[in-house]
Amino acid sequence: MFFQLLICLFSLLTFASAAPLQPKSGCQSTCGNVSIPYPFGIGVGCYQNSRLALTCDEGNPYFANGCQDIDECSAPKNPCEKTCTNTPGSYYCSCPKGYDDEGEEIEDGVACSPHAKSPVLQLALGVTSISWDDRLRIAAETAHALAYLHSAPIIHRDIKSANILLDDNFTAKVADFGISKLVQLGQIQMATLVQGTVVYLDPEYFNTSQLTEKSDVFSFGVVLVELLTGKKHVCSERPPEERGLATYFNAALKANRLFQLVEPQVIDEGKSAQIMAYSDLAKRCLHMKGEERPTMKEAAAELEGLRRFEMHPWDLQQNEENMSLLSKPQNIYSIELSSYTGDASGQFSMEVMPMNVPPR
Repeated sequence: MFFQLLICLFSLLTFASAAPLQPKSGCQSTCGNVSIPYPFGIGVGCYQNSRLALTCDEGNPYFANGCQDIDECSAPKNPCEKTCTNTPGSYYCSCPKGYDDEGEEIEDGVACSPHAKSPVLQLALGVTSISWDDRLRIAAETAHALAYLHSAPIIHRDIKSANILLDDNFTAKVADFGISKLVQLGQIQMATLVQGTVVYLDPEYFNTSQLTEKSDVFSFGVVLVELLTGKKHVCSERPPEERGLATYFNAALKANRLFQLVEPQVIDEGKSAQIMAYSDLAKRCLHMKGEERPTMKEAAAELEGLRRFEMHPWDLQQNEENMSLLSKPQNIYSIELSSYTGDASGQFSMEVMPMNVPPR
Protein backbone atom coordinates (compact mmCIF):
# COMPACT_ATOMS: atom_id res chain seq x y z
CA MET A 1 0.00 0.00 0.00
CA PHE A 2 2.82 2.38 0.89
CA PHE A 3 4.65 1.96 -2.41
CA GLN A 4 1.36 2.27 -4.28
CA LEU A 5 0.99 5.57 -2.51
CA LEU A 6 4.49 6.62 -3.57
CA ILE A 7 3.58 5.94 -7.20
CA CYS A 8 0.33 7.90 -6.89
CA LEU A 9 2.16 10.87 -5.40
CA PHE A 10 5.22 10.72 -7.62
CA SER A 11 3.96 13.60 -9.76
CA LEU A 12 3.91 15.81 -6.69
CA LEU A 13 7.58 15.36 -5.89
CA THR A 14 9.94 18.09 -6.99
CA PHE A 15 13.10 16.02 -7.18
CA ALA A 16 14.50 13.24 -9.33
CA SER A 17 17.06 10.70 -8.27
CA ALA A 18 18.27 7.38 -9.62
CA ALA A 19 19.49 6.29 -6.18
CA PRO A 20 17.24 4.24 -3.88
CA LEU A 21 15.14 6.35 -1.55
CA GLN A 22 16.48 6.42 2.02
CA PRO A 23 15.16 7.83 5.31
CA LYS A 24 16.62 11.16 6.38
CA SER A 25 19.48 10.84 8.82
CA GLY A 26 18.37 11.14 12.44
CA CYS A 27 14.70 10.60 11.60
CA GLN A 28 12.38 7.66 12.27
CA SER A 29 13.04 5.18 9.48
CA THR A 30 10.10 2.80 9.85
CA CYS A 31 6.48 2.65 10.94
CA GLY A 32 5.69 -0.93 11.89
CA ASN A 33 7.22 -2.95 9.07
CA VAL A 34 6.96 -0.10 6.53
CA SER A 35 10.05 1.94 5.60
CA ILE A 36 9.74 5.72 5.61
CA PRO A 37 12.02 7.10 2.84
CA TYR A 38 12.72 10.81 2.42
CA PRO A 39 11.03 13.09 1.17
CA PHE A 40 8.36 11.51 3.42
CA GLY A 41 9.02 11.70 7.12
CA ILE A 42 7.70 11.56 10.66
CA GLY A 43 8.43 14.58 12.84
CA VAL A 44 9.55 18.16 12.25
CA GLY A 45 12.51 18.44 9.88
CA CYS A 46 12.15 14.89 8.60
CA TYR A 47 10.00 15.57 5.53
CA GLN A 48 10.51 17.73 2.45
CA ASN A 49 7.28 19.72 2.91
CA SER A 50 4.18 19.59 5.09
CA ARG A 51 2.21 17.71 2.43
CA LEU A 52 4.59 14.76 2.87
CA ALA A 53 4.44 14.68 6.68
CA LEU A 54 3.36 11.29 8.02
CA THR A 55 1.95 10.10 11.33
CA CYS A 56 2.55 6.56 12.56
CA ASP A 57 -0.62 4.99 13.96
CA GLU A 58 -0.91 1.35 15.00
CA GLY A 59 2.08 0.49 12.83
CA ASN A 60 0.52 2.02 9.72
CA PRO A 61 1.56 5.42 8.32
CA TYR A 62 -0.89 8.06 7.13
CA PHE A 63 -0.64 11.70 6.15
CA ALA A 64 -0.71 14.07 9.12
CA ASN A 65 -2.28 16.90 7.10
CA GLY A 66 -5.13 15.07 5.43
CA CYS A 67 -6.94 11.79 4.91
CA GLN A 68 -5.35 9.63 2.25
CA ASP A 69 -6.28 6.03 1.64
CA ILE A 70 -3.40 4.41 3.49
CA ASP A 71 -5.90 2.27 5.40
CA GLU A 72 -4.83 2.99 8.96
CA CYS A 73 -8.14 1.41 9.98
CA SER A 74 -6.93 -2.03 8.91
CA ALA A 75 -4.72 -2.40 11.99
CA PRO A 76 -5.92 -5.32 14.17
CA LYS A 77 -6.25 -3.11 17.27
CA ASN A 78 -8.32 -0.46 15.50
CA PRO A 79 -12.07 -1.20 15.87
CA CYS A 80 -13.21 1.44 13.40
CA GLU A 81 -14.72 0.87 10.01
CA LYS A 82 -12.54 2.28 7.23
CA THR A 83 -14.27 5.66 7.31
CA CYS A 84 -12.74 9.08 6.80
CA THR A 85 -14.73 11.85 8.50
CA ASN A 86 -14.05 15.32 7.14
CA THR A 87 -14.82 18.25 9.42
CA PRO A 88 -14.08 21.92 8.60
CA GLY A 89 -10.37 22.54 9.15
CA SER A 90 -9.53 19.01 10.26
CA TYR A 91 -9.31 15.43 9.07
CA TYR A 92 -9.92 12.32 11.15
CA CYS A 93 -8.49 9.13 9.76
CA SER A 94 -9.29 6.83 12.65
CA CYS A 95 -11.26 6.74 15.87
CA PRO A 96 -9.56 9.09 18.36
CA LYS A 97 -8.48 7.51 21.62
CA GLY A 98 -11.47 6.67 23.80
CA TYR A 99 -13.98 6.59 20.96
CA ASP A 100 -14.32 3.02 19.84
CA ASP A 101 -17.10 0.55 19.35
CA GLU A 102 -16.60 -1.00 22.82
CA GLY A 103 -16.72 -4.50 21.38
CA GLU A 104 -20.17 -4.11 19.84
CA GLU A 105 -20.66 -5.49 16.35
CA ILE A 106 -23.28 -4.11 14.00
CA GLU A 107 -24.00 -5.35 10.52
CA ASP A 108 -22.96 -2.23 8.65
CA GLY A 109 -19.93 -1.34 10.78
CA VAL A 110 -19.37 1.59 13.11
CA ALA A 111 -18.60 4.92 11.50
CA CYS A 112 -16.45 6.72 14.03
CA SER A 113 -17.00 10.34 15.01
CA PRO A 114 -14.46 12.30 17.09
CA HIS A 115 -17.30 13.95 19.02
CA ALA A 116 -19.49 10.95 19.77
CA LYS A 117 -19.65 8.73 22.84
CA SER A 118 -22.26 6.66 21.02
CA PRO A 119 -20.87 7.04 17.47
CA VAL A 120 -23.99 6.18 15.51
CA LEU A 121 -27.71 5.95 16.21
CA GLN A 122 -27.80 2.24 15.38
CA LEU A 123 -25.30 1.45 18.15
CA ALA A 124 -26.77 3.94 20.63
CA LEU A 125 -30.21 2.31 20.43
CA GLY A 126 -28.66 -0.97 21.45
CA VAL A 127 -26.59 0.12 24.45
CA THR A 128 -27.79 3.54 25.63
CA SER A 129 -30.96 4.79 27.30
CA ILE A 130 -32.36 7.53 25.05
CA SER A 131 -35.31 9.53 26.34
CA TRP A 132 -38.47 9.92 24.27
CA ASP A 133 -37.78 13.65 24.01
CA ASP A 134 -34.31 12.95 22.61
CA ARG A 135 -35.72 10.40 20.16
CA LEU A 136 -38.19 12.98 18.88
CA ARG A 137 -35.41 15.52 18.53
CA ILE A 138 -33.13 13.06 16.69
CA ALA A 139 -35.98 12.27 14.29
CA ALA A 140 -36.75 15.97 13.75
CA GLU A 141 -33.10 16.95 13.22
CA THR A 142 -32.62 14.10 10.74
CA ALA A 143 -35.78 15.14 8.89
CA HIS A 144 -34.56 18.76 8.71
CA ALA A 145 -31.20 17.64 7.31
CA LEU A 146 -32.88 15.51 4.63
CA ALA A 147 -35.33 18.28 3.76
CA TYR A 148 -32.33 20.55 3.28
CA LEU A 149 -30.61 17.98 1.05
CA HIS A 150 -33.75 17.58 -1.06
CA SER A 151 -33.92 21.34 -1.58
CA ALA A 152 -30.49 21.31 -3.27
CA PRO A 153 -31.75 18.87 -4.75
CA ILE A 154 -29.78 15.84 -3.56
CA ILE A 155 -31.07 12.33 -2.88
CA HIS A 156 -29.05 10.60 -0.17
CA ARG A 157 -29.93 7.00 -1.18
CA ASP A 158 -28.56 5.35 1.98
CA ILE A 159 -30.45 6.74 4.96
CA LYS A 160 -30.15 4.35 7.90
CA SER A 161 -29.43 4.53 11.61
CA ALA A 162 -25.78 3.59 10.97
CA ASN A 163 -25.41 6.83 8.96
CA ILE A 164 -26.79 9.12 11.67
CA LEU A 165 -24.01 10.38 13.94
CA LEU A 166 -24.72 11.56 17.50
CA ASP A 167 -22.71 13.91 19.70
CA ASP A 168 -22.62 14.00 23.50
CA ASN A 169 -26.06 15.67 23.58
CA PHE A 170 -27.57 13.22 21.05
CA THR A 171 -27.63 15.93 18.38
CA ALA A 172 -28.06 14.15 15.05
CA LYS A 173 -25.94 14.63 11.93
CA VAL A 174 -26.56 12.79 8.67
CA ALA A 175 -23.39 11.21 7.26
CA ASP A 176 -22.06 9.17 4.32
CA PHE A 177 -22.92 10.77 1.00
CA GLY A 178 -20.92 8.20 -0.96
CA ILE A 179 -23.80 7.07 -3.22
CA SER A 180 -25.87 10.27 -3.11
CA LYS A 181 -27.28 11.70 -6.33
CA LEU A 182 -27.41 15.31 -7.43
CA VAL A 183 -30.70 15.83 -9.27
CA GLN A 184 -31.27 18.42 -11.97
CA LEU A 185 -33.67 21.15 -10.93
CA GLY A 186 -37.19 20.29 -12.05
CA GLN A 187 -36.40 16.59 -12.47
CA ILE A 188 -38.86 14.48 -10.48
CA GLN A 189 -37.20 11.09 -10.87
CA MET A 190 -34.21 9.44 -12.53
CA ALA A 191 -33.40 5.95 -13.72
CA THR A 192 -30.31 4.65 -11.95
CA LEU A 193 -28.59 1.49 -10.77
CA VAL A 194 -30.28 0.43 -7.53
CA GLN A 195 -27.99 1.05 -4.55
CA GLY A 196 -28.54 1.24 -0.83
CA THR A 197 -28.98 -0.99 2.21
CA VAL A 198 -31.59 -3.65 1.48
CA VAL A 199 -33.74 -3.45 4.62
CA TYR A 200 -34.00 0.35 4.25
CA LEU A 201 -34.47 0.28 0.49
CA ASP A 202 -37.60 1.78 -1.05
CA PRO A 203 -39.45 -1.19 -2.66
CA GLU A 204 -40.70 1.05 -5.47
CA TYR A 205 -37.13 2.11 -6.28
CA PHE A 206 -35.98 -1.51 -6.01
CA ASN A 207 -38.63 -2.73 -8.48
CA THR A 208 -38.47 0.11 -11.03
CA SER A 209 -34.94 1.59 -10.66
CA GLN A 210 -36.68 4.99 -10.60
CA LEU A 211 -35.04 7.08 -7.88
CA THR A 212 -37.01 9.94 -6.29
CA GLU A 213 -36.87 12.00 -3.10
CA LYS A 214 -39.55 9.69 -1.74
CA SER A 215 -36.98 6.87 -1.76
CA ASP A 216 -35.20 8.68 1.09
CA VAL A 217 -38.56 9.13 2.82
CA PHE A 218 -39.10 5.35 2.93
CA SER A 219 -35.64 4.81 4.44
CA PHE A 220 -36.34 7.55 6.97
CA GLY A 221 -39.55 5.71 7.89
CA VAL A 222 -37.49 2.68 8.91
CA VAL A 223 -35.33 4.93 11.11
CA LEU A 224 -38.51 6.34 12.71
CA VAL A 225 -39.59 2.80 13.61
CA GLU A 226 -36.14 2.02 15.04
CA LEU A 227 -36.40 5.08 17.28
CA LEU A 228 -39.92 4.12 18.36
CA THR A 229 -39.31 0.45 19.08
CA GLY A 230 -35.58 0.20 19.80
CA LYS A 231 -35.59 -2.92 17.62
CA LYS A 232 -32.97 -3.87 15.04
CA HIS A 233 -33.72 -3.10 11.41
CA VAL A 234 -33.52 -6.82 10.64
CA CYS A 235 -34.01 -9.85 12.87
CA SER A 236 -33.59 -13.47 11.80
CA GLU A 237 -35.73 -14.66 14.74
CA ARG A 238 -38.89 -13.18 13.22
CA PRO A 239 -40.94 -14.98 10.52
CA PRO A 240 -39.30 -14.67 7.07
CA GLU A 241 -41.94 -12.25 5.80
CA GLU A 242 -41.44 -9.99 8.85
CA ARG A 243 -37.67 -10.06 9.30
CA GLY A 244 -37.35 -6.53 7.96
CA LEU A 245 -38.46 -3.93 10.50
CA ALA A 246 -40.73 -2.11 8.01
CA THR A 247 -42.84 -5.20 7.25
CA TYR A 248 -42.84 -6.21 10.92
CA PHE A 249 -44.11 -2.76 11.93
CA ASN A 250 -46.85 -2.69 9.28
CA ALA A 251 -47.99 -6.17 10.29
CA ALA A 252 -48.22 -5.05 13.92
CA LEU A 253 -50.33 -2.04 12.94
CA LYS A 254 -52.74 -4.23 10.97
CA ALA A 255 -53.05 -6.57 13.96
CA ASN A 256 -53.68 -3.60 16.28
CA ARG A 257 -50.68 -4.42 18.46
CA LEU A 258 -48.63 -1.25 18.04
CA PHE A 259 -47.96 -0.82 21.75
CA GLN A 260 -46.54 -4.33 21.97
CA LEU A 261 -43.72 -3.14 19.70
CA VAL A 262 -43.07 0.26 21.27
CA GLU A 263 -40.09 0.34 23.63
CA PRO A 264 -41.25 0.42 27.29
CA GLN A 265 -39.30 3.63 27.97
CA VAL A 266 -41.22 5.37 25.17
CA ILE A 267 -44.55 4.22 26.62
CA ASP A 268 -43.52 5.46 30.07
CA GLU A 269 -42.36 8.89 28.90
CA GLY A 270 -44.60 9.61 25.91
CA LYS A 271 -48.31 10.24 25.59
CA SER A 272 -50.56 7.80 23.77
CA ALA A 273 -51.89 10.37 21.30
CA GLN A 274 -48.35 11.55 20.57
CA ILE A 275 -47.02 8.02 20.05
CA MET A 276 -49.94 7.19 17.76
CA ALA A 277 -49.37 10.35 15.68
CA TYR A 278 -45.66 9.50 15.41
CA SER A 279 -46.55 5.93 14.35
CA ASP A 280 -48.96 7.25 11.74
CA LEU A 281 -46.17 9.38 10.27
CA ALA A 282 -43.88 6.34 10.15
CA LYS A 283 -46.64 4.33 8.47
CA ARG A 284 -47.10 6.98 5.77
CA CYS A 285 -43.35 7.19 5.19
CA LEU A 286 -43.36 3.41 4.63
CA HIS A 287 -46.21 3.45 2.10
CA MET A 288 -45.50 1.17 -0.85
CA LYS A 289 -46.31 3.99 -3.29
CA GLY A 290 -43.92 6.92 -3.19
CA GLU A 291 -46.59 9.44 -4.16
CA GLU A 292 -48.50 8.58 -0.98
CA ARG A 293 -45.54 9.36 1.27
CA PRO A 294 -45.02 12.81 2.81
CA THR A 295 -42.12 14.99 1.71
CA MET A 296 -39.23 15.37 4.13
CA LYS A 297 -40.27 18.98 4.75
CA GLU A 298 -43.75 17.79 5.73
CA ALA A 299 -42.28 15.07 7.96
CA ALA A 300 -40.02 17.63 9.66
CA ALA A 301 -43.02 19.91 10.30
CA GLU A 302 -45.03 17.08 11.85
CA LEU A 303 -42.15 16.07 14.09
CA GLU A 304 -41.71 19.65 15.28
CA GLY A 305 -45.43 19.68 16.09
CA LEU A 306 -44.94 16.52 18.14
CA ARG A 307 -42.04 18.11 19.98
CA ARG A 308 -44.20 21.10 20.90
CA PHE A 309 -46.86 18.67 22.07
CA GLU A 310 -44.21 17.04 24.30
CA MET A 311 -43.00 20.34 25.74
CA HIS A 312 -46.53 21.62 26.50
CA PRO A 313 -48.51 18.71 27.99
CA TRP A 314 -52.09 19.94 28.17
CA ASP A 315 -55.36 18.31 29.12
CA LEU A 316 -56.22 15.26 27.02
CA GLN A 317 -59.76 16.62 26.56
CA GLN A 318 -58.22 19.18 24.21
CA ASN A 319 -56.38 16.57 22.10
CA GLU A 320 -58.31 17.26 18.91
CA GLU A 321 -57.42 20.95 19.01
CA ASN A 322 -53.84 20.34 20.06
CA MET A 323 -53.08 17.64 17.52
CA SER A 324 -54.15 20.02 14.76
CA LEU A 325 -50.70 21.51 15.24
CA LEU A 326 -49.31 18.44 13.53
CA SER A 327 -50.96 19.16 10.20
CA LYS A 328 -50.61 22.96 10.24
CA PRO A 329 -48.19 24.13 7.51
CA GLN A 330 -44.92 25.27 9.04
CA ASN A 331 -42.25 27.56 7.68
CA ILE A 332 -39.67 26.14 10.03
CA TYR A 333 -36.52 26.94 8.14
CA SER A 334 -35.16 28.65 5.08
CA ILE A 335 -32.72 27.15 2.62
CA GLU A 336 -29.61 28.87 1.32
CA LEU A 337 -28.45 27.02 -1.75
CA SER A 338 -25.16 28.91 -1.74
CA SER A 339 -23.96 26.69 1.11
CA TYR A 340 -24.01 23.66 -1.22
CA THR A 341 -21.25 22.75 -3.63
CA GLY A 342 -21.33 19.73 -5.85
CA ASP A 343 -20.72 18.27 -9.25
CA ALA A 344 -22.48 15.91 -11.60
CA SER A 345 -20.44 12.95 -10.38
CA GLY A 346 -22.36 12.86 -7.13
CA GLN A 347 -19.34 13.84 -5.03
CA PHE A 348 -20.07 16.86 -2.93
CA SER A 349 -19.50 18.56 0.34
CA MET A 350 -21.98 20.54 2.33
CA GLU A 351 -22.57 22.00 5.77
CA VAL A 352 -26.11 21.84 7.09
CA MET A 353 -27.35 25.30 7.99
CA PRO A 354 -28.64 25.94 11.54
CA MET A 355 -32.39 25.44 11.72
CA ASN A 356 -34.87 27.62 13.58
CA VAL A 357 -36.26 24.93 15.86
CA PRO A 358 -37.79 25.16 19.33
CA PRO A 359 -35.37 25.00 22.30
CA ARG A 360 -34.86 21.65 23.95
